[in-house]
Amino acid sequence: LARDPGYSVAYAALGACYCGSGFVSYLAPEDAFPKAKAAAAKALELNPALAEAHAVLGWAGWAYDWDWLAAEDCFHRAEQLSPNDGTTRFWHALMLAALGRFEEAHVEIQRAWNLDPLSLVIQTNVGCVLFEARRYQEAVERLLNVLEMDPGFGLANFHLGRTYVAMGRYDQSLAPLQKAAPGFPLALGILGGSWAELGRRDKAEEILQELERLAAKQYVGPLAFSTVHFGLGDIDLALDWL
Repeated sequence: LARDPGYSVAYAALGACYCGSGFVSYLAPEDAFPKAKAAAAKALELNPALAEAHAVLGWAGWAYDWDWLAAEDCFHRAEQLSPNDGTTRFWHALMLAALGRFEEAHVEIQRAWNLDPLSLVIQTNVGCVLFEARRYQEAVERLLNVLEMDPGFGLANFHLGRTYVAMGRYDQSLAPLQKAAPGFPLALGILGGSWAELGRRDKAEEILQELERLAAKQYVGPLAFSTVHFGLGDIDLALDWL
């Protein structure tokens, strides 16, 4: 944008970066999503038919504004303008899964995968949609397949770890969460919760201290703290964070 302030695609891409950062709590959602919407609006001012910008507004609409109808309109508009864009379809699938519309979510994420079969992000989110539908064993199988292609892929390790947690397999969650945790406070919080569930209060408290150190210099979402406190049985503190 510094070199070409009129480049609409760059504004849309900037909006996508802000959405992703707010969604996984790298940035505070109240900071990230308004910037995402502003960038998408600028992109549409320059090019009203830019599918990527409509998709960004869809993501922000469901994940931040909780305006499901408007968000779905944005996704449908993006899909009409660019039917072969797998990224829009996987974002749409995440919204459908969050709303409990699992069959529709599965159709969308499969379309996304078919459109971009080598995308590790999309394949990981096939696992994420299966997780949301509580099809945990299928999610594990898909995520392990992703990690065969790239064992260090942080997002797949994160979702594999949280799937094992949902299955009560805390010991198996440790290794993938440890791989995902560097630079990812939410993964660190879930790791702390697993240590707590395994009776390792010392490890869980170390992670709480690490989260506090991180929070002094960057945004750390409250869910990370809440997860550790729940594992430790500190229910009042966990509810305060929620």
